[in-house]
Amino acid sequence: MTTAIRQLLDKSLSLMIIACMASLVLIVLWQVFSRFILSNPSTATDEIACFLMVCIALLGGAYTAGQHRHLVIDILIEKLPRSFRLAVDIFCQLMIAAFALTVMIAGGGWFAASALNMGQISPATGVYVGCLYCVIPLSGLFLLLYSLLTCCDLIFSQTGEKN
Repeated sequence: MTTAIRQLLDKSLSLMIIACMASLVLIVLWQVFSRFILSNPSTATDEIACFLMVCIALLGGAYTAGQHRHLVIDILIEKLPRSFRLAVDIFCQLMIAAFALTVMIAGGGWFAASALNMGQISPATGVYVGCLYCVIPLSGLFLLLYSLLTCCDLIFSQTGEKN
């Protein structure tokens, strides 16, 4: 069951990252073309490129954590007995889930809502900044789901149940 959910998360998140990356490439190409060929640089492309980089970083971080390719220093953990390693792995995943829930989802959601309520508008693009900040709770949601799925996988692999 967790495998199907994980595959759905992987596919949707990778498509979002691919769309952001493709958009970033096209925006930067347009910026270079308009600046050097047309001698009339676009004013919004720098800002859009920055926003896309933030989206790629946040969504890519959640995707990387879901793939278990994030930075881990496990020198001491590898020395522990298997049962303790499992407990430490579950504890770490629960701490990641707590961070994703409190800081990214709750805090990021509050931050995005505050920016929307203030009506803060991006100067170059004219887009509400709160809409752009919504990527914080979105990536937090993905990180939370990946962390909970990993906890389930760790528990079920220990009990011998199929997931």
